[in-house]
Amino acid sequence: MTLERKNLYILLTILLLVIASALGIALKLEHEPAMQRMGSETFIAAQRMEVYKVINEAAELIAKRNLAQAEKYLLDAVKQYPLNLDIWMLLGTVYYQQENYEKAAQIFKHTLKHKPDSAPAYNNLAMTQLKIQRYAEAEAAIRNALQREPDNGAILLNAANIYAEQRQDKTALAYLKRALDRGIKPEEVSSYIELVRLLERPDFMEYYRSRQSRKDKK
Repeated sequence: MTLERKNLYILLTILLLVIASALGIALKLEHEPAMQRMGSETFIAAQRMEVYKVINEAAELIAKRNLAQAEKYLLDAVKQYPLNLDIWMLLGTVYYQQENYEKAAQIFKHTLKHKPDSAPAYNNLAMTQLKIQRYAEAEAAIRNALQREPDNGAILLNAANIYAEQRQDKTALAYLKRALDRGIKPEEVSSYIELVRLLERPDFMEYYRSRQSRKDKK
């Protein structure tokens, strides 16, 4: 083999090695994002399962009225999952049931900063503000809730209660009628002292009888 051929052979060998190396890098880059996506999806799925477990366990503690334990559990959970607003909402519910209304209001406001279109958060904030007699704030919050879910019977019932607490009977009665039209039953109103007073008003009883009459005709 002449020197010229040897040099050509060496050059071809080097060229093939460079091409092979380049192909290897390209293949690695091509497959790496897919592998990363697979890993990310697996991680997200695992995290969702863990969050679901946290929410269920917290809900069970609240249902059993183990509020101190639920509070501690949820405080740890929000540190681990600070962006999960369902966990924050549960924590606000715990504070509300502990009658720690200032903290509950702070939690619901925090939730609304991250999810400003949440009707449940506005509803919960409204009822919390009502407990500490911040009526203007309670009215503003319940209006925001109803703007997002105008046909929600439970929110309408809370709106009726807010105005009944302030002795604004006409407005309270209007909301109460709307709540009943959207499926709220009179027996569900029994836990609201001021609304029970409204139920005894002659104009409401007339409305209720006409409503029952329409049902009987169906």
